[in-house]
Amino acid sequence: LDRLVFGNTATGEISVAGGKYLGRDVYVELISEGTQGVSTNVEWRPNNSTAIASRVGTTGDGKISIRWRRDFR
Repeated sequence: LDRLVFGNTATGEISVAGGKYLGRDVYVELISEGTQGVSTNVEWRPNNSTAIASRVGTTGDGKISIRWRRDFR
């Protein structure tokens, strides 16, 4: 386990999240959000400036996002 987070949901319930790096560029996380169910996050970083993340919940909702960043030094 590389990361463990305790928090509160918007409705005041306790949420618990735990994640593990499956290599240098892949991170998998399970999140329990009380009565809102469980969701899974997967993030892949093909390079230092790009991240592709997906999230799927037990209620059937899901999303995917692509993040790009650039340092201007």
